[in-house]
Amino acid sequence: MGRDVERVGQVSDSGSSRRMWRASVVGCAMCVAVGTVVAGPAHAASPHAYAYAGPAMPIPDNDPTGISSVINVPDGLGMARGVTVKIGELDHTWVGDLVLYLRNPSGVEVMLHNTDANLSGNNYLNTEFSDDAVKNIDNYNAPFTGTFKPAQPLGILGGQQSVGAWTLRVIDEAQSDVGTLVAWSITVTADSAAVPVPPTPVTAVQLAGCVTAPKSLPRKGTRNLTWPACRTSAGQLVVATAAGGKGYRIVRLANGRYQFKASRVKGTVRITWSAPATAGYSAYRLVRSYRK
Repeated sequence: MGRDVERVGQVSDSGSSRRMWRASVVGCAMCVAVGTVVAGPAHAASPHAYAYAGPAMPIPDNDPTGISSVINVPDGLGMARGVTVKIGELDHTWVGDLVLYLRNPSGVEVMLHNTDANLSGNNYLNTEFSDDAVKNIDNYNAPFTGTFKPAQPLGILGGQQSVGAWTLRVIDEAQSDVGTLVAWSITVTADSAAVPVPPTPVTAVQLAGCVTAPKSLPRKGTRNLTWPACRTSAGQLVVATAAGGKGYRIVRLANGRYQFKASRVKGTVRITWSAPATAGYSAYRLVRSYRK
């Protein structure tokens, strides 16, 4: 009687999902996190807040380069789904001189506020920019406090990477008045990045028909056990061996084919087809028993 060998295992797909297979062989220095980053399998997006923790930055007067203040968002997040920006404190004696931008780690930049040059007043104080806001900042006087719509939608930054350098640029476009950026922060709503799952070794299987496991063995005569130079899908040579019984031998021909040669078989013969494991593939093994 012959006995088929069946294997069951798991293969990783993307993220944390898995699928079953079944094979039958038959024959950052300048920022501080003020939120929590959860590393694990990807799941629903959640907000993560980060604040600038460097020194106050003087804003050069009438200089198109301005200043660039960076918050580095550490590893652990997936794609950004939403962003809000809070200017905790920006002191300036004539806010009408200023233009504010936010740049994401991919280099895409959004204008937060281009102040009316005729607008007097001092300072941004706990000024938040959010696409969900209803207030237009240009309808209010400085100091600006509260939540306002940005000049350009922050949603432009969605669907892009969240890990890396987020840059607030502040430019003073007129002479005389000066100011300093003291504090700012961002809240990035993002998917939590999936923790890499070590791949499950793929079970090596023989090339189609290359293992010719017979349904029975002759008491006298010859049976082929493999094709010439039989290899697994991993490229490993398949070897046929036998144990038990008597009155037979396993031979390997010059072309690499394995054969069972019987003179007068008695007892139970156990034949094993095998190949060693290799990178990314488990070992191959098929065992069948024959009784005479």
